[in-house]
Amino acid sequence: MATKFRLTKENYYDPAKPHLSVSRIKDYFKDPAFYKRRYIDRDPEVQFHVTGPVKRGSIVDDFLTRGATEIQ
Repeated sequence: MATKFRLTKENYYDPAKPHLSVSRIKDYFKDPAFYKRRYIDRDPEVQFHVTGPVKRGSIVDDFLTRGATEIQ
């Protein structure tokens, strides 16, 4: 019987885990050198930055998928 894998915030963003996300695959297809700088070399110049639209999207996601009733 297979063990279920539960994806959480903690294990999704762990650089030691070999799992790939759709965004990582898209980054690789756009530019393999960029992928290497961001995910392998961990170059601070190309790391993900939280922007206003990302914050708003996270709020909407919390309301729609997690049943949030107030903004944290």
